[in-house]
Parts: sequence; C-alpha cells; structure tokens
Amino acid sequence: MREIKFRVLIDNKIYYQDKYEAYGDNLSSIDICKETITITSFYNYEDVYRFEDEEVKLMQYTGVKDKNGKEIYEGDILLSSNENGIFLQLIGFGNDDREYSGILNGFKIIDGRLLENDDYEIDECKEFTQELIKAHNIPILQPENTIIDGWWVIGNIYENKNLLEENR
Repeated sequence: MREIKFRVLIDNKIYYQDKYEAYGDNLSSIDICKETITITSFYNYEDVYRFEDEEVKLMQYTGVKDKNGKEIYEGDILLSSNENGIFLQLIGFGNDDREYSGILNGFKIIDGRLLENDDYEIDECKEFTQELIKAHNIPILQPENTIIDGWWVIGNIYENKNLLEENR
C-alpha cells in the first residue's frame, strides 16, 4: 500500500509533513475535513490556512522516489530518460494507460516536452539539457555518453514553471 503524505507551498515556502526544522516554521497539521493547514512557528504561534487560499498549494506524495532517492510529489517536474529520448514531465493526479501507470498509481504526466530525441549524446545536447544534467548530478554512462534511464526531480510547477517553457 502506498504511503499517504503531503507537502504544502505557502507564500513561496515548501513545508513537508515529515520534516521538522528546529528553529523554523513547521507544518503541524493538515485537516482534510476542515480543509485547513496549520503552520507552527519556532515560538509556538500558529497560522491556519484554508485549502482554497490562493497562496496555498497542497501536493500529495506519489509513493515513488526518483533515481536519487528524492520523493516525487504532485506538481513536481521530472527530467526523465528512456529509449525515446530525454523529457521534462509534470506530475499530476489521474490514471494513465501508459506503461508506467503501475508505478505512478493514481498519478500521471499532465504536461511535458521533449528535450532530446532518441539518438542523443550528451555533448550534442542543447546547452539547457546539459545544464540540467550537470546541476542535478544525473549519471552519465560511458563510453556511450548518454544518461541512464530513469526519473529525477528537478523542480516543481510553482517554483520552476519556466522549466516547461518551449523556448529553452
């Protein structure tokens, strides 16, 4: 069974349900029935936000981790590689009939774009693709000079929307 947990973006800061900052603000509760999120500060002050508030973005964990062991949440942007090329993909809710639907059960790719076609070598990739590979420590296979098949979280739609822009 998949682990159910959330993270929330409020006023451009991400809070995780299971991560605690000793000297910072922390996500203390998510009340699904009341549709509220409570953030507790270092000084034990509580701020309560409603799901419907514009600055609140609630994101559910998919139950899957990327090749670096990072948890994949709804709203994450992944760099993925397979026999068809290198892609950027945005994860959202819903079922999909593609081959990976059993892995991302209940979630699907809702947006994305092709970065490189299936016959790429890293040295011949666009500068943008090379920068992403380097910045996110994506392993390069030698002597093929390609990256291994897999998924890597490289951002999310709320903080890194520009990654999905076509002109890159």
